[in-house]
Amino acid sequence: MFCPKCGKSISDDSAFCRYCGQSTSGSVSKTDESTTTPTSSYSQGSSNNKALIGVVAVILIIIGIVFAYNNMLFGDDKIAYDMVIKASSNFKDPSSVRLTSGTLSQDKTYLFCGINAKNSFGARGTSYYSISSSGSIHESDSPGSLEMSHTALNIDKINKALERHFGSD
Repeated sequence: MFCPKCGKSISDDSAFCRYCGQSTSGSVSKTDESTTTPTSSYSQGSSNNKALIGVVAVILIIIGIVFAYNNMLFGDDKIAYDMVIKASSNFKDPSSVRLTSGTLSQDKTYLFCGINAKNSFGARGTSYYSISSSGSIHESDSPGSLEMSHTALNIDKINKALERHFGSD
């Protein structure tokens, strides 16, 4: 016999289901099992669990997309990042290169920036540079000579991308 509530197999002489406590009067015999579909709170709970898992999965996917989007560089930030990567080989410790300021020229062929990097003694110092789109670099005497700013850059986002590229120092 099968329990009319939970659908589990029970002995023919049971007065109550040992799984859910349902009275066995009206229980389905083994010969009738193909014509009766047991309804159980277990199967409803399973559907609810599947729906909950689906909702959680969608939320995690959305969080992943937002995280990936927030870590991507676009437009001028991407151009400046690429210029810094090309020019980083000019530094004693390329992996230590981080921007302190920066703007692109109007034609986007030069990055005027402050760069903080480690020197040959391992000390960090900031200098000012103009970097061409080809990666050539020219050190400037002061930040004042680089005040041809046309485009403000998201320095924090670029530095985070540099950290991911080189690893943190």
